[in-house]
Amino acid sequence: MCILFTVVIALRLQQKVTAGYGPMRGSVVVIDGIEEGQLFSDETIAREIAVRRIPVVFIPPGTLHDPDEALGARAATDLPVGTYLQQAFLEQPGESGGAAASVSGRRPVEVSVAGAGALTLGAEAGGGISVDVVVSGQPGVGRAGTEVVARGVPLVRLAKPASPGEGWKATVAVTGRQALRLISAESSGRVIRLLPLRMGYG
Repeated sequence: MCILFTVVIALRLQQKVTAGYGPMRGSVVVIDGIEEGQLFSDETIAREIAVRRIPVVFIPPGTLHDPDEALGARAATDLPVGTYLQQAFLEQPGESGGAAASVSGRRPVEVSVAGAGALTLGAEAGGGISVDVVVSGQPGVGRAGTEVVARGVPLVRLAKPASPGEGWKATVAVTGRQALRLISAESSGRVIRLLPLRMGYG
């Protein structure tokens, strides 16, 4: 009876979360700090990462959903507790600078951005432009203030909203530490904007 009561309570809590934030999905999260270069061995996977059910709206792009996807890779940057484990943070065997590294040791990270239509790169475009990535707080949401998280970084791709109600998505090539800061900012509800530095296309 006690077990049945516990299951019922858990189901009701999950229903409330789903109703408030939408569907949930299992995502791989770091539960014990992982250092740059550390191998994702069977032991590391068993002890230092785990699957947590998270509302889909909060899951950063590229997040792993199965811990075994990281097996044999190495951490491309320090991964503090609570980090969503993403492909961009992994170096596969035989690769230098990360599996997704693209520009001088940087790696692409995709984030939602505000006011990106002003960049006029079209629906599915990118490249040939460098940007400053600026993060600011929304009133009453997350941290306040404005800061430049990355200066003069390449804009790899810019995608217009796929459907009404969605926002622009930008992929920028940043360092592992900058990627973590951007992911943290997006997860905490802060606003991310891109300030173009130069136009090298067209």
